[in-house]
Amino acid sequence: MRSFSRSSLVVLVLITGIFARPAFSQTNKPPIVFPPLPAETKAFLMDADEFTLLSLNPSSDLEHKGKTGFRGHRVLGETQIGAGVERTRLVNAFEQGIANGGGLFLCFNPRHGIRAKKDGKTIECLICFECANVYIYSESATNGYSTASTPSAIFNASLALHHVRGAAE
Repeated sequence: MRSFSRSSLVVLVLITGIFARPAFSQTNKPPIVFPPLPAETKAFLMDADEFTLLSLNPSSDLEHKGKTGFRGHRVLGETQIGAGVERTRLVNAFEQGIANGGGLFLCFNPRHGIRAKKDGKTIECLICFECANVYIYSESATNGYSTASTPSAIFNASLALHHVRGAAE
């Protein structure tokens, strides 16, 4: 069996990289730009009279659409988050997650939700940090966003603080 010296192997890798790079380069494609969380949505979440953080079963469960369901998913638990530091931390993490979202995946296993109410209006957020998908439902529209997974730690900590069971990851 023939062996290569370390320097020969390094040269081979470098040459391969130089010639292969143009074939796999994506510099000619424009980057995908995902929308940020709209300022009016953030303001609504911050100023809501009611702000509920939900823990969801990630499996779709149309059987529990009524009182025990949230957007087709069974609610495992929920807690009211008052105006203040905790809500600010959650909303800012949510906003930063969307700002740093990098892409969308085909799965959708949401484990978190937010329901905010103010002046007879409601905004609901269905969040899957696993696959980086967020859907925000309002009376006027439904919009999809990408999110980073980093806010999940803050959401899970808040649920744990209020003794709300979370879905297994």
